[in-house]
This record gives sequence, C-alpha cells and structure tokens, in this order.
Amino acid sequence: MENKHSSQFVTSAIALALVLFAEANVSAQVANLTPPSQPQIELLNEVEATIILEESGNASAGNDIDSGNANISKQQMLLSSSDLVGFGAATTGGANEIVVRSIEEFVAAVSQSDSYVRLDPSLTGKTLYISDTIDIDAANITIDGSDAPGAIFKPSESFQGGGVMMYSRGPNFIINNITLEANYYPDGSSNNVGGIRFSNDGIWVNKVTVSGLWDDAFDMVYGATNATFSKVKTFNTDKTMNMFYPHDPDKRVSIHSSDLAGRQRNPWNQGAAYVHMWNNYIHDAQWAGQMAGLSASQYSRNSRTSPGPAHIISEHNVFEDTGSDALRAYAESAGLEGYIHSNGDDLGGGRVQGAENVLYTDNPSLFYIPYTYNPLPTDEVKAYVLATAGAF
Repeated sequence: MENKHSSQFVTSAIALALVLFAEANVSAQVANLTPPSQPQIELLNEVEATIILEESGNASAGNDIDSGNANISKQQMLLSSSDLVGFGAATTGGANEIVVRSIEEFVAAVSQSDSYVRLDPSLTGKTLYISDTIDIDAANITIDGSDAPGAIFKPSESFQGGGVMMYSRGPNFIINNITLEANYYPDGSSNNVGGIRFSNDGIWVNKVTVSGLWDDAFDMVYGATNATFSKVKTFNTDKTMNMFYPHDPDKRVSIHSSDLAGRQRNPWNQGAAYVHMWNNYIHDAQWAGQMAGLSASQYSRNSRTSPGPAHIISEHNVFEDTGSDALRAYAESAGLEGYIHSNGDDLGGGRVQGAENVLYTDNPSLFYIPYTYNPLPTDEVKAYVLATAGAF
C-alpha cells in the first residue's frame, strides 16, 4: 500500500507541474501580444521633405516661381551649382529680387545694390535693345535670365561704336543664362561693339552666349579678378576674351566647360598672373587658340610699359581648327612674357608658338591652384560642352 500511495503522489505532482508550465507559457505569449486597438507606431524624428532642383534653374514642378520661397530656392540653387568652382567661387551676387519686364526696368534694377535681377517669363524669346552701355556700378548684383529662355540683349542701330554692351564695375557680380547678340561683319562695320567689360572683384559668368560682336565678348581690364567663367559660348564673333594689359599680379581667372569659337583670343592673356582653363572646347579660330603674353611689336606699338609674366594653366581642353597655332606663348624680352602649362590637352594638330615657354607635365606648376576641381577626361570634353554650354 505504501508503494502504491507513493506512485500516485509522484504522478499527481508531475501532472500539476505540467499544468503550471503550460499556464506560464500561455501567459508569456499573451504578454507579447499587442491588442488590436493599440497598433504599434514607429516614431520618425525630424524627417525632411525632399526637394528636387533642376539644372536649368527652375524649381521642381508644382512650385510657384512668384512665391518668396521659390525665389529663395532659385538663388540657393544657383549658388550651390557645381559650376561655381574656381577663382570666382566666393561670388554670391545680390539677394533682393527685382523682376523686370523691359530694358528700362532692367537698367534701373542693376543700378541698385544687393539686387537679384530676374527676367520675367514674358520676355521669353524677346529682344531687348540697348542704346548705350549699361553701367553696372552697384555692388552685389545677380542677373538671371533662366525664366526667360531665348531673351536677347542687342545693341540698337544708334549704339555708338567702340563701346561695350555692359560694363560691370561693382564687386560681387553674377550673370546667368543671358544672350548677347549683334550683327557681325568681318570688315568691322558692326561699330566695333564689345560684350561685357569687367573691372571688379568677384565675378561669375555662367551659361552666357555671345555672338555677332567685332570686339571682345568678355573684356577683363585692370582690377578685374577672382572670376569664374563656366559654360559660356561664343561664336560668329571676332574676339572671345582679353585679360587686358598692364600686367596684374592679382588677376585670377578660371574658365571651364565652355564653347569658345572666336576668330581669335580664346582667350588672350596679356597680363593676368593666374589663368586656369580646363574642359573647354576651343575651335574655328582664324589665328590662334590660347595666347599668353605680348609680342615685342605689340608692346612697342602700344607703349605697354608694365612688365611681368602672363600665365595660363591649360588642362584637358580640346582644340580644333585653331588657325596657325593652338597655343601661343610670347617670350620676347621687350614685352610681357607668356607661359602656358599644358596638361592632357588635345591640340588637334595645331602648332605651338614659343615652345620654349610651354610646359607639358601632369602636375601644373606655373602657380598654385587653391581650389578642388574634377576635370573630365579629354575625350569626353567636346560632347559634354556641346550639350551644356550657352544660354538656353
């Protein structure tokens, strides 16, 4: 009997233990369940909306271009462009928006300091005639034509020869997506009109197209410095760009991703200490591609008396049909000496004049380049420039 009771006791104890274990397991599972009326919610902290900005300068679809926020976005987008690199990278232009609908309003707007002058969409495809040089003496100016594609600034029949269409003297100047055009005649009978002259500190010229001029599309006189020219386009014009005499030890100019097809001066550096060019397509020149320095005959003829070297660092540029010379470095002791450092350029079979002053190495050493830039391989430059340079 004693053994029988012991067996029954053990059996009961085991059964009780199994029941307790099952209840504990069920309770644990129930504790891990979330009631249907209280769904789990994942909290997201400081989620920012995604804003898509297009390269053309327009805000993404759905934004009102006349609203304050959209306009700020356009300015911010312009200043955050990857094209703003080089010696002019610190240029900021103006902030106070002025929308213009006529040449008279434009002239008035660029006379006001700290202005962001925007061409109204109503000017799309229109011509704005200039009767005299537009003097831009105010500081901190941005001119933006991205909302009026096809708008053209053109000298009127009464425009005086020997002048330029615009003269920028005030510091911190930006001009974006603008077209300047004149009626070019090879004999110079188009009144010797020039494009834009600069004598200021802090310049960014982006996606500007210039055609039909007899004089320089861009003219950098003494005092003009810290400039970037990006994705500009010149064609059917006699001269592209002149970094003017006398020698300026502080003149710094960057030129990249541009389509330069002037008959000459693509560019001509007569006196700038620092000119850096990369990823440009230079073509259809009658006399030469890049030129640095002054010849003895030019020096004596024009009484240019400020000595000093003119330097160009030329990297991954493409030259085609550049007349007699692709590169021309003047070395005569009577004038300004010119030096060119060529790295990865495709000279297209063009001749090099003043070869003793032209260097060929992978690491440019004529002067220190204080900024980061990422040039395309030379064989990709032409297609890229043709697809992106110039106003739209």
